[in-house]
Amino acid sequence: MNKKFVFVDLDGTILDYNTHQVPPSAVKALELARNNGHEIILATGRPPALFDGIEKTLNFTSYIASNGRVVVHHDEVIFDSPIPQEQIDQIVALCHAEQIDLAYEGFELFALESNYDTIYEKFCDHFNIQYPVLMPGYGKGKRIYQINVFYEKPDFKRFEKLIPGLSFEYSCKYGLDVNTPGGFKEMGIKEFVKQYQLSLDDVIAIGDGYNDISMLQYAGTSVAMGNAYDGVKEHATFVTDRIENDGLYKAFVKLGLI
Repeated sequence: MNKKFVFVDLDGTILDYNTHQVPPSAVKALELARNNGHEIILATGRPPALFDGIEKTLNFTSYIASNGRVVVHHDEVIFDSPIPQEQIDQIVALCHAEQIDLAYEGFELFALESNYDTIYEKFCDHFNIQYPVLMPGYGKGKRIYQINVFYEKPDFKRFEKLIPGLSFEYSCKYGLDVNTPGGFKEMGIKEFVKQYQLSLDDVIAIGDGYNDISMLQYAGTSVAMGNAYDGVKEHATFVTDRIENDGLYKAFVKLGLI
């Protein structure tokens, strides 16, 4: 088998939402696939500031973070695309006007702009991530790769009309991922394909969330976890078992990686 480049989501794919642990079978799958010469790249919506050391625990030296806005290969940044300052200022002004909280995702810090509500706590609890540090104005002059808007109403697409040049998509029911347009995690995969002249036949993507759909569509082969949303599964080449039922390990076996 040719060397495969496997782009694997974190939350819900490697990291179990319920136990907040990585199943032993997933750890074993990653180890065996690497031993067989395949390259495993973490592909997550989280910024590097919220990895909490899991990338080191699982021996990841390459990753796509903040939904494709930061790309690192063997500990070297090969691509980054921060949100322009003008658009940061616009979204901050809009959120203050409507008393909606937002958080900045930087390379080193997850910072909260305001504290109007407690929805951000539900968002963080859902992903089992630390609460952002309250630092109004943190987005001024910083390289911000993604913004989380803590908003529960279904009319969020109206924000795209108010601030052209930004995309607003569900992260979970408690908040939105706000990015520059152009896609999500597949943007990072495209950087790997371009820089290392990869064939899509050798590109595999595995995930469970709405922000995984575009990379599942782009990869030559794609896998949805059994615990994925139904709207995600329809975009995958096949669906594996749930994370708690050794879904990642079973997917690696079916793909012939191990």
